[in-house]
Amino acid sequence: MNDKFLITLLGYSEPGHTNWYPWNRFCQVISELGHDIEWIELDDVELVKRRRLFICWNSPDCEQLVRSGKWQPHDVIVQKVTSLGRTDTKVNWGDDPKSFFKDWKWPLYKKVERLLDSDVAIYAFGCRTRSEDFPEKHRIVTKLGDRLFWIPWGSSVYSRDEIQRAKPIMGDFRFDVGFVGSIWGRKGRGNLESWHQYILPVLSSADGQSCLAGIGSEIGPVSDARHKRILKSSALCPIVNAPSWQAEGGVQDRFWTVFTSGRFGVVDVEGIYDFFNEGEVVCSEDPEEYVDKSLYFLRNPEKQQPYIEKVLKRIQNEYNYYHTWTRIIEGIIAAEKPSKPYIPEKSEPIKRLENPLPKSRTAFVLGNGPSLNEVDMDKLKDMDTISFNRAYIAYEDWDFDPTYYMVIDYRVLANTAKDINTLIEHSKIRYFFIRDVTGEESWNKEGFNSRKEILNRDNVIFFKTHDEPRLFDKDIVNDRITYWGDVSVCSLQVLYLLGYERIMLLGCDCNYQENNIQGVKTVGDEYRSSSNQDVNHFRSDYFGAGTVYSRPFGDAHFRSWREISEGIKATPSFDVVSGSTVSRLNEEVWDFVPFDTFYEATLAFEDLTDELSG
Repeated sequence: MNDKFLITLLGYSEPGHTNWYPWNRFCQVISELGHDIEWIELDDVELVKRRRLFICWNSPDCEQLVRSGKWQPHDVIVQKVTSLGRTDTKVNWGDDPKSFFKDWKWPLYKKVERLLDSDVAIYAFGCRTRSEDFPEKHRIVTKLGDRLFWIPWGSSVYSRDEIQRAKPIMGDFRFDVGFVGSIWGRKGRGNLESWHQYILPVLSSADGQSCLAGIGSEIGPVSDARHKRILKSSALCPIVNAPSWQAEGGVQDRFWTVFTSGRFGVVDVEGIYDFFNEGEVVCSEDPEEYVDKSLYFLRNPEKQQPYIEKVLKRIQNEYNYYHTWTRIIEGIIAAEKPSKPYIPEKSEPIKRLENPLPKSRTAFVLGNGPSLNEVDMDKLKDMDTISFNRAYIAYEDWDFDPTYYMVIDYRVLANTAKDINTLIEHSKIRYFFIRDVTGEESWNKEGFNSRKEILNRDNVIFFKTHDEPRLFDKDIVNDRITYWGDVSVCSLQVLYLLGYERIMLLGCDCNYQENNIQGVKTVGDEYRSSSNQDVNHFRSDYFGAGTVYSRPFGDAHFRSWREISEGIKATPSFDVVSGSTVSRLNEEVWDFVPFDTFYEATLAFEDLTDELSG
């Protein structure tokens, strides 16, 4: 295997997106360091037999990457961390962001922590901020330690040569005030409050012309070159941040860009003192004082020069984009020297499984929803699969038997016992997982006894279930697992105990029609079918004429999926994605990954795992 990393930047690659300038500059930094680099969308990533260093911004984030099938066990991930992520667009920090963040869960930080706990080689970077006032953030930051790189943004719109040649620009300015950046949001989210408190009073008191550019301004977004021209032509360049950044003490790119332009602005975040002392910068978080200081330096521009000179010297020698990313990339590569990659040991298998498990670490859960008809079943012939209940009526059409078969509903067991015994005797199914019911349970109206009615062979595993607590964690035991009321949900526990690490759900739609179904009579919690018009399964004769089965309570099934997902997402080395386009579970519970994408990634993943393990 090639020992050299391929560095892959993931995310938007078109000018105009907020990550365009830093990513474009980043590519230059990496090229100068002599590394191979690509900047592409996740869907366009092709698996290669060499180590990758993925860098994720916000979309996709690190968990999306790992669940996509494009990440491989020997790869390294670097995730940008911010207080809010792609799933938090509706979050509002209100009038007091500092108090809000004390109770905030810090989802992006937690995603990094979960993957680290899953033995993924992961690092994080982000604007230097403070964590001491925010318990959950501080806990994770402390845990990540040297894996978290706090960075100064360091003037990403300037090249290395431009940074080194930069000098203070003094006198003969076209504009009194120049500001380039987004003006966005609403009360409790965005920077409009800062704009009204800090900048508008300065603009209203300035005597000369001002120039405002960026999203939300009259001019709108401007090019890299015009951005720099506006700043260099302005006597004062205010440096303000959203209230959330003030609360965290974060200093964004504007500070570094203003001073690298040879210009000056008062800073509104005391986090600047994490980089400079009070004799090097001018700062105030108090709006009235901020305005007073800004107007003083606007009317006395000669007083700016000592500050510009001191800050520029620090930027040129230690705080620029090139220093920062050279340190990060070379540090990670040194720490992650290529070696035989970590491949987790399989979990303790379910009792009575004495034969060696297959090499595959990927399994496909074949639910019985209508969307299963979308799947090219030929592709699953050589894959590890688990199937349920009456799905066996389709095995001949599929031209293969699943690897595993499972039933937990006692009514299904009672109705299909003869068929299950035929499968046990004649199919190629590797193991049968049958719920162990005795007939003495209060809810077991038929008095069905699994061990009396189902053949007891070496490949038949009877297991007990319990109802409380409804958890998925490291304490799952082999012969007593949680009864979630949904066999597909329940099967995730079995697959985890068997040692699988990557799961795709197919036909798990959770879109049950429960009312006014033709050919079905409802009796209590049962459906009694008199025709082959089943609309809830992938075949109209799935629960056909003459069948009695449990009535599906869609919301209850959905709650089971959602509850088990919480434990799974916190469980090392076990990832679940949905591959059904119409599933209710998509995004609300599991990330959606197209079946073909996951399938191709699985082929490459298993081939590479075999090679690395060999």
